[in-house]
Amino acid sequence: MRKQSLPAQLERIRLLSEGVKQNPEIKKKLATVSFTDKDIQRGIDLLQMVESCKTRQSMGKGAQKAITQSFSQQQAQINEQYLYHLSIAKIALRNDLSLWDVLHLNGRRETTVAGWFNQVRAFYDNIALASASMKKHGVSAEELTQSRQMLEVAVQLRVDQAQKKSETQSATQERQRLVAELQRWESDLRYLAKFALKDDPQQLEALGIVVPA
Repeated sequence: MRKQSLPAQLERIRLLSEGVKQNPEIKKKLATVSFTDKDIQRGIDLLQMVESCKTRQSMGKGAQKAITQSFSQQQAQINEQYLYHLSIAKIALRNDLSLWDVLHLNGRRETTVAGWFNQVRAFYDNIALASASMKKHGVSAEELTQSRQMLEVAVQLRVDQAQKKSETQSATQERQRLVAELQRWESDLRYLAKFALKDDPQQLEALGIVVPA
């Protein structure tokens, strides 16, 4: 038999749990095999917790997408300014090579996010050492400070992105644990119901439990 999707499984268990909860006669018979009101409520509570985890997952994924979009826009703006300031720095310091390594003026531009951060941060962390030369070429200290502040915003967005990813993964793991527990609960209920309601197949069918004739 084809395995049901998670939404289909949850709906099946929801119908089962509500069918038991709303039928006093079934509850009474289940109590004879030690499946009490507390056990029934446990299944209902598990369903609610699974739904809560699914909501946290969805919200976490949505937040990640929004933060990723914001970061991409922020990075593009910074990179445009960075490449401009980089070209000016190479001109301003063409006769003074002492800061070229510190500012990462040589070599290719990194394409990974980590590499990009490393180069851009090194540049704006140390460009104050060449502020006089930059100013002579039309780049003020205030402009460089603004770019440095924009970089800090990008750093925080990356931190937020990692946090939301962690929260989403946590919700996913919690949901998986709860679903496994809920499946065990359903299995126990179905097993005990077959004994408690063995003389009332119609009640079993009402719960979606089919007993071969």
